[in-house]
Amino acid sequence: MKTPSEQVRGLKTRDRLVRSAVILFQQRGYHATGIAEILHHAEVPKGSLYHHFPGGKESLAAAALDWLTEEMVGHFDRCVASKQSAVETVTALYKGAANWLARHDYATGALFSVFAQEMSVEEPELSRLLGLSYRRVIAAFSRALTVDGRVAAMDGDALALTLLATLDGTIPIARSERSKAPILTALNSVRPLLDTEAAGG
Repeated sequence: MKTPSEQVRGLKTRDRLVRSAVILFQQRGYHATGIAEILHHAEVPKGSLYHHFPGGKESLAAAALDWLTEEMVGHFDRCVASKQSAVETVTALYKGAANWLARHDYATGALFSVFAQEMSVEEPELSRLLGLSYRRVIAAFSRALTVDGRVAAMDGDALALTLLATLDGTIPIARSERSKAPILTALNSVRPLLDTEAAGG
């Protein structure tokens, strides 16, 4: 399996910068990641960054958010297209997150959560974009949860938010314990929510 750095190689310059930013922000956080580190990871000269992202690091962070948002929305849209059940969608999401952490040796976090914890009044535009990303992902997840009819459409957004918040909150625990167990325990705990919805509350 390719390492994150190997996965970046071969991409176009802009894409290499974005993917490298995602990887490093997830590992080190937004404020602790420097431009020089991103350039080194992407293996591109400094001029390339400002050519593609005239606003510098903040513009690159916005692009990183957009890339990950599209990835997540696309994933849930594929769940809808394949008519995957709500249980299957949630199980795949939680187990996928657990496996992703293990593959990265528990050294990386969830980008949305990382940004949410670090954004301040000094980064109002990034905070605004993060809010929009959360709403898009929750809406897409809601569609995936309701496609099989087990979850009422009116309850989808609330359930999607609850399930994502639970997963986001469990990831730091899994990292600290260096184990998939907290995420799998959380999965077992949230499954009854789907059964409850299917039974009409």
